Amino acid sequence: MKISGSIDTEKSLPAAVRFLHNRAMRPLLVTEADYANLSLLESPRLRRWLARATRVWSDAMPVNVVTMNSRVACTDLATGERRVLSVVYPDYADAAAGRLSVLTEAGMALLGSWPPHVVEWLRPDGTLQRVRIETLLYQPEQDLRSKIIFAP
Repeated sequence: MKISGSIDTEKSLPAAVRFLHNRAMRPLLVTEADYANLSLLESPRLRRWLARATRVWSDAMPVNVVTMNSRVACTDLATGERRVLSVVYPDYADAAAGRLSVLTEAGMALLGSWPPHVVEWLRPDGTLQRVRIETLLYQPEQDLRSKIIFAP
């Protein structure tokens, strides 16, 4: 079991790793909560992804990492089109609305990534899709942290 404390994706990784764009080589981060929920889904590919991932507590997840239900602004490298995408559980998926199931190639490519990664996946028609993650617009873990009130 791999559980890490606070990870600063920009400082704690060696320079050679920080800029790798190959999703098979880059470090993968997932929250303990997402890991527990995703482990319940029946998908051999997802299980392999989870086996490679480093788990972190929700309050230690860097604010720029794509987690479940995060919203990210991405640029299609072939067309220059910008889209807002979210990685969601299968029941909430709607590709036309930018909600990508975590069980799809696209969902697994985005999950655990951070700007300015370029992620790629094969579309259902077999063509390669490449997008650059420009910015995280919303991350549930950051939203939760911003709402915590500490008593004196």
